Amino acid sequence: MLALVLNDLRLLGGSPTTTPSAVGPARADGPPALDAVPRFANRTGQPSLTGAEARVAAVIADGLSNREAAQRLFLSVKTIEFHLGNIFRKLGVRNRTELATSRARTD
Repeated sequence: MLALVLNDLRLLGGSPTTTPSAVGPARADGPPALDAVPRFANRTGQPSLTGAEARVAAVIADGLSNREAAQRLFLSVKTIEFHLGNIFRKLGVRNRTELATSRARTD
């Protein structure tokens, strides 16, 4: 979680006062690092997902259920459902299969 917060802080132009190594090691089973999240392109070809939406889209495109995605990303199932609605709308996809196909086209 700390790595995600630090990445978000850097994206906003801030700088952390400590480094992840000073706080402790990252969990191996935690969510993917922001840099490791695949890009998804909307209909105009420009990435439009927030960091949180991109992380949700990545695990859903990998075939995880909403419940599994919630556990992996330390979110509630309702939060996953909320993000999926935004992801589908922004990318112009109707289901998980189209979401996975959208990611495959941008890789």
